[in-house]
Amino acid sequence: MLRKFRVKNFLSFRDWQTLDLTVAGNAPEIPGRFVRSVPGSKDRFPTFVAIFGANASGKTNILRAMTFLIRFVQFSQNFPPNEPIASIPFFKGSSEKVGSEFEVELDAMLGTSKQRIKFHYRLSISSDLKEVLEEELTYFPSSRPRRLFSRHGQKFNFGDDFQIRRNDPSIGNIRRNCSVVSTLAHFNHFISEGIVSRLSSVQSNITDIIGNTELPINFMSNFYKLNPHVLDEFLELSRKFDMNIEKIQIVPTDRGAEPIYYHKGSDFPILSGFESNGTNKLFALFPMLYGVLDYGGVALVDEFDNAIHSLLLPELIDLFVDEERNPRNAQLIAVCQNPSVFQHLEKEEVYFAEKETDGATRIYGLKDVKGVRRESNIYANYIAGAFGGVPKLA
Repeated sequence: MLRKFRVKNFLSFRDWQTLDLTVAGNAPEIPGRFVRSVPGSKDRFPTFVAIFGANASGKTNILRAMTFLIRFVQFSQNFPPNEPIASIPFFKGSSEKVGSEFEVELDAMLGTSKQRIKFHYRLSISSDLKEVLEEELTYFPSSRPRRLFSRHGQKFNFGDDFQIRRNDPSIGNIRRNCSVVSTLAHFNHFISEGIVSRLSSVQSNITDIIGNTELPINFMSNFYKLNPHVLDEFLELSRKFDMNIEKIQIVPTDRGAEPIYYHKGSDFPILSGFESNGTNKLFALFPMLYGVLDYGGVALVDEFDNAIHSLLLPELIDLFVDEERNPRNAQLIAVCQNPSVFQHLEKEEVYFAEKETDGATRIYGLKDVKGVRRESNIYANYIAGAFGGVPKLA
């Protein structure tokens, strides 16, 4: 479960911007919506988070930053050794070249432990994108943090709990443009392999940092073909939503595997190219939602409400905020445009992205806006511009 994410000098983020999901101690207990993912902890976090903002405000960039960081930790060892790190700094309007920085706090399990604990990871990248300046991972088995490793350039310091010998030859293979975790996992370091595996529970439909946000229909069709029980679950969901779909078959085409839909009362199947955009969107999105619900992960979803009927959106939200349907405290963090979603949210679940006059994005939560009562009409106040994060029309 994501607790907090901070980013500086990446895409539209110039200064430090923080997405802090901590729920205030005086907020009411709302089962399923605000959960304690670490046993015995007082800290609570929402299982659904919506990020709103005008077009080009940078709201998708927060998901791009998260996705970049997760994939860097997982896969940077697989990138060509002499290539620059695939980051895009914020340089607009400044001659000063500074590096990009990231911090994330999340709950996960370490090693063979079955109990979630808090982790803090920090990464600093040079302005020329050629090397990692700093990298550090700590965890909190109790109230006091314990360091797993820290790095300053090519100097490394490993804590005892990281379980790696100081003279281990794999340490010498850590490249300047690569994560410690990704490298050591490649060389079968048990703890690093576990971290990479745990991070696979963070799923995103952001496929790269240059804006490709679609889950390919062919990839998802192959997934359904290999996992027919997930296709059955999707059909069950479609029946609940009264989408009039009776059966779905995955068939080979010259473009790859694709679904064909059989609707009630129709004698002819419908190819995906002729099916509604909303049905295809839900078909592509569902495996990710099903997966994170199944193992208690985090879904980062851009354009969550795009093409999906507004009456279906609360049902999708309910998959995460209903404690019976989400017993493993999976989390959905979604970029939204449709203001009707406000009617189904608590104020701790709402965040905004707003672009300043110099093009830099600012992130803030509705919980941080003064005077917002729990019984306030969030929808009406947002439309009236009381919270910001809305298009400014000339």
